[in-house]
Amino acid sequence: MIRRRTVCDGQGNCAAMSAAQNFFLFQIYRRTCEGKPIYQRDLEREFSLRRSTASGILSQLEQSGLLRRETSAQDARLKTLVLTDEAVALCEERRRRIEAFEASLTENLSPAEQEQLLALLQRVRNNIEPEEEGKGECR
Repeated sequence: MIRRRTVCDGQGNCAAMSAAQNFFLFQIYRRTCEGKPIYQRDLEREFSLRRSTASGILSQLEQSGLLRRETSAQDARLKTLVLTDEAVALCEERRRRIEAFEASLTENLSPAEQEQLLALLQRVRNNIEPEEEGKGECR
């Protein structure tokens, strides 16, 4: 239900993008907003993926016109991942939709209840995340 409410446009039209493509897109968007360059190797580490898997996902984003790979100013061996204007607009619209949806989820909760909910969700998240480096990685 949450995915449908945050990814679809309200008329039931959902973006034809895989979860992995969405994760990559938003990670690149986040780093871009922070003013930091991002490279394929960063995504490989962040999502515990092999080079070939990450390359395939990035190629799909490139073919969709959402991403460009540009030679890095710091190291000519690296390609900086750059979102197109279309991708930035898509990310910003989705971010706005997600923020509005999150606000609607908690609108009937008191500030204390909202704080308690966040604390409980953090505990759930801690149960999901690997406790040590390398644990739970897919290769």
